[in-house]
Amino acid sequence: NKALDTFYRFGFVPDYQVSSLSLSLGTGLATPLQMARAYAALASQGSLKPLHWIEHIESTHHPQPITIEEIQVMERAILPAETHDEHQAIDENTAYMVSDALHDVIEKGTGRGARTLGRHDIYGKTGTTNGHADAWFAGYNGERSAVVWVGYDEQASLNEYASRLALPIWVDFMQHSLDEKEFQVERPKNIISMLINKQTGMAADHEDSDTMFEIFNKDLPPQQADKVKKASQAAEIREDIF
Repeated sequence: NKALDTFYRFGFVPDYQVSSLSLSLGTGLATPLQMARAYAALASQGSLKPLHWIEHIESTHHPQPITIEEIQVMERAILPAETHDEHQAIDENTAYMVSDALHDVIEKGTGRGARTLGRHDIYGKTGTTNGHADAWFAGYNGERSAVVWVGYDEQASLNEYASRLALPIWVDFMQHSLDEKEFQVERPKNIISMLINKQTGMAADHEDSDTMFEIFNKDLPPQQADKVKKASQAAEIREDIF
């Protein structure tokens, strides 16, 4: 129920999601519009924005400007999915850490094809379903989110991965859509970088040689290896006593 509640907060329809562990693998149903909106929330510090299809209306038949209230009535009549007022889908720190991981997907993962844009403000993820029936690429920067889905009306294998089908289409669209200026996702003040041991994920000390920098919520930093060892020893002593 907690996972389904998270899906709902991101704008997905809970009734179209499965109530099993496979939910984490993406076995639920979603539209490209829902996916683009959800990924845009990651770029907006975890805030899910309402859908707005109509920006403004110009007409020679109306001497007075059409009000935003009238536009909203029109939007409610044409929107293919229910939309809500702006709300916080997830914590801003969590949203940024997800974006940081999705930036790695572009730099050294299955989204490497997006590097042809020559930018450093791209975040995204490929997705290929079982049997190669669906190919997805969802990507964004700090200003714009776009999603590409490739598949057949009647489910059949595409015989190819998303990185070879959906990603090139996304790149072709974004190279004409993105502004020349780069817009990276804004980093919250509570996010810090720390040197960690790549093998253990714990805070590195002067004896560690295989290290890397990783980001953390400053309220939840990685533990020191010696503290973990002492805690483990204390647990063993308690077990011996009781």
